[in-house]
Amino acid sequence: MTGALNSHQAALAIRERLADADPDNSDWQRDLIVSCVKTSEVFPAEARAMLTRALAIARRLHEEDKLAPEDTWMPDEFARRLAALPETG
Repeated sequence: MTGALNSHQAALAIRERLADADPDNSDWQRDLIVSCVKTSEVFPAEARAMLTRALAIARRLHEEDKLAPEDTWMPDEFARRLAALPETG
């Protein structure tokens, strides 16, 4: 499990660097969204932070009219998932 976690974290770091380097590149932003969502699904302790980040990126892309038509479901779905998470202490 440690090897998988390390590989996942390395891939996420690459996507973060690419997305940060070019915030106008909607493909890289979408890749980061997908990585955040996958992280939230595999690592429950990271779910709230990762879904919050994915939602923020998706909302920004939507507001800037850069969210692909096939991805317009993302903001509502990520908000629903966040609302369904148990409250933390």
